[in-house]
Amino acid sequence: MEQNFVLDSYRLEAWITTFGSVPVELIASEDFSESYEMDAGHVYRLENGKFATVFESGCSCYEARDAAIELFPTKEAAMEQFDAWVKGKKQDRHERGY
Repeated sequence: MEQNFVLDSYRLEAWITTFGSVPVELIASEDFSESYEMDAGHVYRLENGKFATVFESGCSCYEARDAAIELFPTKEAAMEQFDAWVKGKKQDRHERGY
């Protein structure tokens, strides 16, 4: 199955054990990162039919193995968590005047 995104080998290696499968499609992605601060979230469809949310956050020394990953049986369930995360990030940015 062809991927519709590029996932560097460092991230793939760090995440594949948790995924238990290979990501084949990037469903959604938002990046709220700022200087020296990683803050991004993604939803992937996996080859085994499951869906994964991946939230990356931390300082400039962030490592892919530190990502918060959760697996879901349906796209809807993964998107519900992702959408709530995006809403919270946008609210936070609004409150800080961005």
